[in-house]
Amino acid sequence: MLIKNGGVVIEGGHGNPCTVQTAKGISVLYKGRYLYSKYAPEKAVRSALSAQSVPHGTLVLACSPVLCLCLAELCASLPENCFVLGCEFDAALYDFSIKHIPLGLARFAMLSPDELPNLPFMLTKRRAETKSGTLLPPAGTFRRVLRIDFSAGTQFFPQHYAALTEAAENAVARFWKNRVTLIKFGRRFSRNLFRNIARLPRSVPIERLIQSVEKPIIVFGAGESMEKIARSIRNVQNAFYIVAADAALAPLFRLGIEPDAVVCEEAQSVIAPFFLGANGKRFRVFAGITSWPKLFDLCGADICYFSPYYDDTVFFDSLAAKNIIPPVMPPLGSVGLTATKIALMLRKTDRVPVFVTGLDFSYRAGTTHARGAEAHTSSLASSFKTAPAANYDAAFASFMQKIIGKDGTLFFTSPALFSYAQTFRAYFSESPNLFDAGTTGIDLGIPKKDADELIRESGNTAGTETHGNRKSTDEKPSSRGGQTLAAKANATLGSARKTAEKKIGSEKEKTFAEEAAFDETKARDILNFYEEEERALARLKNILSSGQNMSEAERSAEIEKLLASREYLYLHFPDGLTSSLTVSFLKRVRAEIDFFIKDIAVGKSILGKN
Repeated sequence: MLIKNGGVVIEGGHGNPCTVQTAKGISVLYKGRYLYSKYAPEKAVRSALSAQSVPHGTLVLACSPVLCLCLAELCASLPENCFVLGCEFDAALYDFSIKHIPLGLARFAMLSPDELPNLPFMLTKRRAETKSGTLLPPAGTFRRVLRIDFSAGTQFFPQHYAALTEAAENAVARFWKNRVTLIKFGRRFSRNLFRNIARLPRSVPIERLIQSVEKPIIVFGAGESMEKIARSIRNVQNAFYIVAADAALAPLFRLGIEPDAVVCEEAQSVIAPFFLGANGKRFRVFAGITSWPKLFDLCGADICYFSPYYDDTVFFDSLAAKNIIPPVMPPLGSVGLTATKIALMLRKTDRVPVFVTGLDFSYRAGTTHARGAEAHTSSLASSFKTAPAANYDAAFASFMQKIIGKDGTLFFTSPALFSYAQTFRAYFSESPNLFDAGTTGIDLGIPKKDADELIRESGNTAGTETHGNRKSTDEKPSSRGGQTLAAKANATLGSARKTAEKKIGSEKEKTFAEEAAFDETKARDILNFYEEEERALARLKNILSSGQNMSEAERSAEIEKLLASREYLYLHFPDGLTSSLTVSFLKRVRAEIDFFIKDIAVGKSILGKN
């Protein structure tokens, strides 16, 4: 029992919540606190509900429902495309709430404490299911999030509920921002994918490079902070494995740094200027499977593809399940974040440190990128007396926000850039041995290390060459005995060298044979995919054009079946969240089919050249 204000308060056994009868209903006592009024338990809940209007397309977060008072009334009064999620962070209160959920409650699901951290991801899936087996509405159903506290149980974890609400709001907002991106670039993503998969047999599988780097890794973005670090490591760059975002390539060349890897995701030809000056340089390109197809021609066979998860579709999942496409990467939004993710995949173990710089996600007035970046070079090239190179318009647009950077000075950021910083913190803050070496921009939520510490991390390898000159063994000895010993030593060394060369040669032959077998199998799988899609598109085209003497019901069923796993035909439509059988929708689908039949033909011709 607990003594509170001189009186005795009885609590349930083992500290569990227990019901308490009051004059106007039942309240709950837990941890020495009444979770509802001692006088009128329902009154506060009913008042909270009456004060809120629930518009169409709202996800209601019913926080700490406990007795689930008025929950049935709320669910019954919901407008179209609304849903209620019960949220409880306290395990004891969750178990208590489960027993008090009204039977047969429609448009409601209860999330356990273990499920709540996954809520933002569940809201972006076309099919998400709770542990209890309740299916949540697909992504795109909700346009807003509304939090309603059903009891004082939220006071036990106030920060958790606030963070959950913010994360859910961000997930819904991010979905619709991505939706706008898909409307603009969705067709381009899909067409690039159809063309790039034909190049997979001639690329380097990214699986072979995972956990292969033992050096400290530096990830360079194109923000202002990258310049200081690049200058600091210029003379010891061989001690690091350097990964650059595509826009950071030119600034690194300008500062005398040659990266080991460049990460690209851009789907359009605007990426071409980023590679000016790259002729004669040796680096590996990690490219998204939806990136600009001409990247392969720029980089040759030294390219690794990965698959950005640009939309949650049956088509994309089927490609991944059949191993047609490379490993799938989470949708991080920014190439800098993707470069960080790849760097973490490449390091041998978690003990290998990874440093990031140039991921500022903000900038000073007049300077949006590091000097030498394509944006900076273009502004210099187009500047004249009345239009200077400094881009002040970017800092003082109406939607820009002011922030205080890591160095205590004023910076400007946009909602998009700020969301990338939030995503970085959410995704990478728990990654071991990941450090922020940048000195300006938004705080990334990871430990910081300056340039001197970064160089010390490189250890004794700093400044050394990986292929140093070996001492010559052809020096003349000073005596006959020496000649004999030298001859014996050379003979022994030569024998050992021949054995080693034979071993290396056999390993190379084995590796070459394995690679050839892999390439042949991959090419065959891709060709089968092309032919299967070509047949399906030709059938859909014929049905939409002539109907093939089918009844209306048969035609509709066949069209639905063919469209169900081919979202690439319509995901870029403004109304393309789901397929439709309306005449206007099907006419637009019919127009798209010819584009993809052509892309399949191009892909097959590329495979033939392989």
